[in-house]
Amino acid sequence: MEINKTYKMRFSSQTAAGAYFEDVESGKEKVLVPKENIPYDIELNKGKEYELFLYGDKDGRAVGTLKMPLIREDEFKFLKVVSVTEIGMFLDWGMKTDLFVSGKDT
Repeated sequence: MEINKTYKMRFSSQTAAGAYFEDVESGKEKVLVPKENIPYDIELNKGKEYELFLYGDKDGRAVGTLKMPLIREDEFKFLKVVSVTEIGMFLDWGMKTDLFVSGKDT
């Protein structure tokens, strides 16, 4: 599974850290969705399929969220610039951390 992509995944179990979902197609790969990435108004039901967005954590591991970003790969949208630095800028894309765009990409 690749980060920065959306997948249909099936809820399998819940722990104090969050909820685990398994890939619908293979049933093998499991992804953790931390508690803070589960909207309070969503009730998780075992075996039910949900759309998850996968992103990389600070260690490069795939982590899931039930919150969808404002923009996805291969889309074009205007996003609010949060800050500008010497090496690039950070954009608000509706996720916990801002999206970094290198100055070389602008």
